[in-house]
Amino acid sequence: MLKQLKESFAPDGAAEREHNAQPESAGFGSIHYGLITNLRPEHVLAIGSRHGYVPSIIALALKANGSGTLDFVDANYGDTTHGVNVAFGGVENWSGDPAEKFSRFGLRDVIHFHIQRSSDFFSACETKYGYIYLDGNHSYEGCRFDFEESLKVATADAFIVLHDVAVTQPGFGVNRVFAELDESRYNKILIPAWPGLGIVQRKAEPKA
Repeated sequence: MLKQLKESFAPDGAAEREHNAQPESAGFGSIHYGLITNLRPEHVLAIGSRHGYVPSIIALALKANGSGTLDFVDANYGDTTHGVNVAFGGVENWSGDPAEKFSRFGLRDVIHFHIQRSSDFFSACETKYGYIYLDGNHSYEGCRFDFEESLKVATADAFIVLHDVAVTQPGFGVNRVFAELDESRYNKILIPAWPGLGIVQRKAEPKA
């Protein structure tokens, strides 16, 4: 199954290169799968994915839970068409019917696709999410926007997980967003293996 997932959703070697996987392991995918099968959120949100590797694993975890759905949002930008500073590694993979790519794994009914900018999605969103994965706009301003909008649609105990928190090359600002999160307000865990994964949860408000 893992080999088939990588062939379908990480055909360019991204699982190993960008999610700390080994040939026989899922890398960061194992973290998402483990958290979701333990937290058992009813609604999960994923912003951005080149070929769908993490969304596929999230969907499999929800399927294993026997309940829950994933809203997957991607602007379908590509480096060649829109530029690296806009697409951040995107390959315009989501043309046509995105659900077809997930059908062979029995995940069509688990994933709801939103091929649009995150700003458009958030402006109309009325769902509350128990788990949110951010891998969209990697600029400081873009990541900060997605994080702050995620807080508005997150349940009180939700996990918000940021990809690429270890990347410091010009144009990337996820690391700065993660570093700026006040530890008096947020629980934070950094998975430092390249390219880094940051797990964030709001702390409960002190009782009066």
